[in-house]
Amino acid sequence: MTTKNVSKKYELTNETTEVKDHLYGRVRTLYRIRALRSFGGVKKGDLGGFIESEYNLSHDGSCWVGDDAKVYNAAMVWGHAKVFENAIICDEACVNGFAKVYGNVRAYGKAIIGGRARVLGDTQLILGAWVTGRKEISTGLISFCR
Repeated sequence: MTTKNVSKKYELTNETTEVKDHLYGRVRTLYRIRALRSFGGVKKGDLGGFIESEYNLSHDGSCWVGDDAKVYNAAMVWGHAKVFENAIICDEACVNGFAKVYGNVRAYGKAIIGGRARVLGDTQLILGAWVTGRKEISTGLISFCR
């Protein structure tokens, strides 16, 4: 996602963690983020979760990756979405709108979480699963759900 004329809201820190890409077995290095300014409940200086690159988290809106959540590969978080606790968003999955993802959620493949959806607990979204609107999912395995 390309950002134009928007000041950066976070930076990558030197704190890293490594994850193994479940599709290709490649080890990926993720970087903890730090807020450069205050926005949407995040204060300047707050540490967030881990992303692989700035591609994974937009500088637009108030979206944020917090706690020990991880976003990597071609996954993206944008808008006002929040991903936190131990959630993992990877492959080409995306979280947008005002969606909130937390707990031990795993979103893989081309999963989409958007609107005002809340996905929590031990939920797994795989392949082309969609959770949008005002839905709340607290546990389960979801694939190709529309």
